[in-house]
Formats: sequence, C-alpha cells, structure tokens
Amino acid sequence: MLPEHEPSLVVQTAWAVLTLLEAAPHEHDAIDRGMQLILDRQGDPGGDEGAWPRELATGVFFNTAVLDYVLYRQVFPTWALARWLKQRS
Repeated sequence: MLPEHEPSLVVQTAWAVLTLLEAAPHEHDAIDRGMQLILDRQGDPGGDEGAWPRELATGVFFNTAVLDYVLYRQVFPTWALARWLKQRS
C-alpha cells in the first residue's frame, strides 16, 4: 500500500485493472474503483486530446536505471478502458 501522500499511478492502476479483468472479473467494486481513478486522471479531450499526464517513473530496472517508457501512460490505461468497456457490454 502506498503512503497517503503518494498517489496511485495510472499505469500501475491500469495493470491492476487488466489483471483483475482477466483473473477475477467478479471483483466489480475493485475494478470500478481502478477505472474511476484512470478516468479521473485522463485529460480533457478538448485540451490535451484525452491523454494521461506524465507521472512518476513506473519502475526501477536493472537495479540502477530508471526507464521512462513514455507511451506506457497512454497504452495501458487505454487498454484497460477497452477491456472494461467490453466486459460491461
């Protein structure tokens, strides 16, 4: 669990939602809470075309390097949103 002063990250939340949608689709409350965070953080379609903002680096790799995969913040939330909408239909 993150400390209260550190917000959840959109990419990691999207990973969690994708996992729940696959492994535990009956966990509607957890999935919906994750999707709400993802949707709340999405930019205004009229402003930045609905993109998700840059956040902290997603992870530390190779024990010494922080890699910033710029497209992660667009790909994974979009993927989670698509899977969520498909499940609901």
